[in-house]
Amino acid sequence: MEYFKSKFINTVGHAFNGTAWTFKGCEVIMHETGFACTCMKRMKYKCNHIKSVELGILGVGQTYYELIHS
Repeated sequence: MEYFKSKFINTVGHAFNGTAWTFKGCEVIMHETGFACTCMKRMKYKCNHIKSVELGILGVGQTYYELIHS
């Protein structure tokens, strides 16, 4: 399995190590050495599944709502 390091997430000692995110037909797993995906046998570049998990961890594209107390 090929592992891809993240530019923005330090996976060494991260709380999500060993966590698997399931997509339709594949799975992304975070390891100490980086992210791996089961969608292709011989990956040469990061797939969109890995990029999606990275963006989700970073909170990119999330909408935050401020609670207004009356």
